[in-house]
Amino acid sequence: MLVSATQRATIAGLQELRGTPDAATLATHAHGLDAFIATWQMLDVAVFLPFYMAVSARLRAGAGDVEGAGSRVDEALEFARAKGMHFYDAELLRLRAGWAAGGPDDGDAARQLRAARKLARAQGATLFERRIARDLQRAQPS
Repeated sequence: MLVSATQRATIAGLQELRGTPDAATLATHAHGLDAFIATWQMLDVAVFLPFYMAVSARLRAGAGDVEGAGSRVDEALEFARAKGMHFYDAELLRLRAGWAAGGPDDGDAARQLRAARKLARAQGATLFERRIARDLQRAQPS
């Protein structure tokens, strides 16, 4: 039941992001998902938590809380480091770069994206590598 409820909360939040998101609604979805994440952590079950933390971060950013989104990404990266669970690191780094101080056109953001792409390539994470390449292309059109 907990898996199902977590998945439903995740899907509902992602669907809200695709529509015309309302900041208060996105924040509510983020807080609801955070409650499920906290439950999983309390149970010491780490399955897919970096992914769920990334969705929570995306919801926060969509609600206008970019600082909170960045903090959630940092928390997810630390969690991944502590658990040795690095399957989502490249995507987390991509998200954080997109919220860098100057936005995706910022030089620091581009540097972060290149580091994320290098990690994705090293992990054989083609999907993440392509997302990162798309973001780099948008930041630095030729």
